[in-house]
Amino acid sequence: MRFCVSVDAVSHAIPEKINVPNLDSGENHNDDHIDESEARAILDYLSQFEYASMDHVLFKLQWTTAMRMSGLHSLDVGDFDAEDGTLSVTHRPDQGTRLKNCEDGERVVTLDAETAGVVSDYIEYQRVGVEDDYGRRPLFSSEYGRMSKQNLNKRIYRVTAPCYTSRGCPADRDPLGCEHTGSYDNYVQCPYNTRPHAIRGGSITYWLRNDVPKKAVGDRVNASMKTLDRHYDERSEEEKAEQRRDFFEG
Repeated sequence: MRFCVSVDAVSHAIPEKINVPNLDSGENHNDDHIDESEARAILDYLSQFEYASMDHVLFKLQWTTAMRMSGLHSLDVGDFDAEDGTLSVTHRPDQGTRLKNCEDGERVVTLDAETAGVVSDYIEYQRVGVEDDYGRRPLFSSEYGRMSKQNLNKRIYRVTAPCYTSRGCPADRDPLGCEHTGSYDNYVQCPYNTRPHAIRGGSITYWLRNDVPKKAVGDRVNASMKTLDRHYDERSEEEKAEQRRDFFEG
């Protein structure tokens, strides 16, 4: 991809977005995880300036549930229970929405009261009231029906670009004159945004660092213990040891 950049075949930002497997260790380990403070800063901005917008709900659900994009894409309005504060994640391959782990990925995910309130307000005031090609009411909708996974991903790239949420540009560039602002496609190419999957990883690491049992985290995010250890748990061995100390010496 760096060669492709040299011949102007792709954007210069593309090589940095590729997660290259470590063939020597036999592992494909991704350490590109969003930090809690960054996630909180994005949520603070969206809550203040874009409350209950699609971007607000999309980012908040990805951070608070660590759901894969396929799961978020699959959600219908009817999958949300405002009274119980839950989301039902269902595999519906014959209706255009499939989960990564198929039926094994089906589960009920709980939401905190604040998140449930934001989702409720979005559905009531902001959601485009349409059905998809199967007569379903997608949670994330556009005038054309269900929002595609590609467009949902683009929205995440935009809200995680530092300048979009007034967090300043690491390169100290003026957003008005930057080629990485303006359209969704431009924001995708920003070298300082965050890949959607990195939000899932950052959320999982946050829970583990706050002593949520690994089995509970795995059940919530539909991931095995082996997968959590290999791809998502960014705690150092020292951190893990100190957390164990609290259990055994408390």
